[in-house]
Amino acid sequence: MQLNAAIASLVVFLIACIHLYWSLGGKKGLLASVPTENGKPLFVPGKLMTFGMAVVLAEAGCVLIGIAFPTLRILNLELHRILSLFFGAIFMARAIGGLLIFTALPAFRNTAFSRWDRYLYSPICLYLGLSFLWVWYG
Repeated sequence: MQLNAAIASLVVFLIACIHLYWSLGGKKGLLASVPTENGKPLFVPGKLMTFGMAVVLAEAGCVLIGIAFPTLRILNLELHRILSLFFGAIFMARAIGGLLIFTALPAFRNTAFSRWDRYLYSPICLYLGLSFLWVWYG
């Protein structure tokens, strides 16, 4: 469990760093990270929203570390377990919802976001969701 939690937390921290990069004005990869319809983004996340997402993702990584490595825990175990269940449910919902919406609906099927979602975003969310649920259960 510790090895999986360490790998999953590194993945979450990497994603948090990417969001931090975008919140500070970075542009690389930004267009493929937002769903589009007819070539137009369905929403345009602001810098503050993207920064907030980076903070939440960093906290998610800390939750994994706190459960798998008790000496690094800041909060009590029960709060870490509740947050692990919460993040696990969020990542699982994102994985399943992303696959159902962005690969099944014709309007989204042939977009850059859809391709990245099918092969990278949803599988990573599935892995992270299962990892959070595993540390919650274990």
